Amino acid sequence: ERDHLKRLFEQAPLAYQSLDSDGCFLDINQAWIDTLGYTREEVIGRNFAEFLHPDWRNHFKENFPRFKAMGEIIGIEFEMAKKDGTFLEVAFHGKIGKTPEGRFQQTHCIFQDISSRKRDEQALRESEERFRALHNASFGGIVIHDQGIILDCNQGLVEQTGYSIDEL
Repeated sequence: ERDHLKRLFEQAPLAYQSLDSDGCFLDINQAWIDTLGYTREEVIGRNFAEFLHPDWRNHFKENFPRFKAMGEIIGIEFEMAKKDGTFLEVAFHGKIGKTPEGRFQQTHCIFQDISSRKRDEQALRESEERFRALHNASFGGIVIHDQGIILDCNQGLVEQTGYSIDEL
């Protein structure tokens, strides 16, 4: 059973880490190593903040005590430093492990690389902003409709029809 659990831990598809009460690494799995590029020996015993983008280090130091007090985090986002010096954005989920007496024992956290999702979201926002700028800069009337119901229109249509955008 112990070997089975060890295999599950090492072959889990999401990066796992466990921290002590000071925020120092107790354990990581292979997905963590594969994602960030460090060896287990380079990580165990070091503080989690050392693996964060410098802008996030104080945030972790201030909020780690809250996590320990609350007992759970869901979807907390950080930028982490890879061994090659690049950064990736990750979303963390975690719970606090406690002794049978209810005292803090260690954290149990998984994270997922959300860098590509964040880039896609930014590209979509920029595309929407470009569309909106072109839409509003056109001298001709532009209307977006669904079966004759106007969903959106530009200032050019307002000027051509004499109706306000709200009226249209």
